[in-house]
Amino acid sequence: MKKLSPYLIIILSFLTIIVVGSILLALPVATKTNESLPFIDSFFIATSAVTITGLSPITNLSVVLSPFGKVILAILIQVGGLSVVTLSVFILILLGAKIGISNRLLIKESLNQNHLSGLVRLVIKIVLFTFAIELLGFVINLFVFLPEFDTKSALGLSAFHAISAFNNAGFDLFGPISMQFYQNHLLLNINTSILIMLGGLGFIVINELFEKKSFKKLSLHSKVVLLMNLSLWTFGLLLFKFSETSFTWLQAFFMSVSARTAGFSTINMQTISSFASLIFII
Repeated sequence: MKKLSPYLIIILSFLTIIVVGSILLALPVATKTNESLPFIDSFFIATSAVTITGLSPITNLSVVLSPFGKVILAILIQVGGLSVVTLSVFILILLGAKIGISNRLLIKESLNQNHLSGLVRLVIKIVLFTFAIELLGFVINLFVFLPEFDTKSALGLSAFHAISAFNNAGFDLFGPISMQFYQNHLLLNINTSILIMLGGLGFIVINELFEKKSFKKLSLHSKVVLLMNLSLWTFGLLLFKFSETSFTWLQAFFMSVSARTAGFSTINMQTISSFASLIFII
């Protein structure tokens, strides 16, 4: 029997998690009213979450989804951000299973690596780094949400928002206005921006930066990623600030970082100028 190629397995793994996620989100228990979401809506949300896109046919997920539905959505975002392959291999490692050559090939293609050596250690580092950063983001978010919500809601909001921000997913539980209510909240804006930036750069680049400790010694890939992101953040900040006089520096900075790939918004997008819209598109 012919073995499936690593590329096909990666594609099928994503399709599988999307279908499973769609079914779970379509269950009555996934909504607060115990009424099933139309399957096309649950399929769209699951696809958007796994591909960390952030689009949704439902404007207020916080009102519609039950705690179960929100947990499923957060898991789909996490799986999409880390990839099914990375998480699956990490679980196998925790269970003490031997990671064979076929799994190593999957890891190699999934993480776009050039060699097979050190892949198991790389997977462990990536997962631990992801969870550590998200945990830190979660704790910082608690300082924002605990004074405003009950403990259960604050814990849920803090965790969901940290996961969504680090994985650059763009989903939030604030309703149709996204983060507009917190547009001048320094701690939440900075914490969310840092999570987006770290998640956007990725572990490979960040790890290499810490190991080499010199920009000149970095690989071409890491140099391009760092320079392009720094350029986009900087020029986006300046262009937003001076094209929209109503923007504060904090709002311009946040929207520049978010426009890079995250999808959060602290301003009313319907009120911005055509030039600002063009900047967002670029």
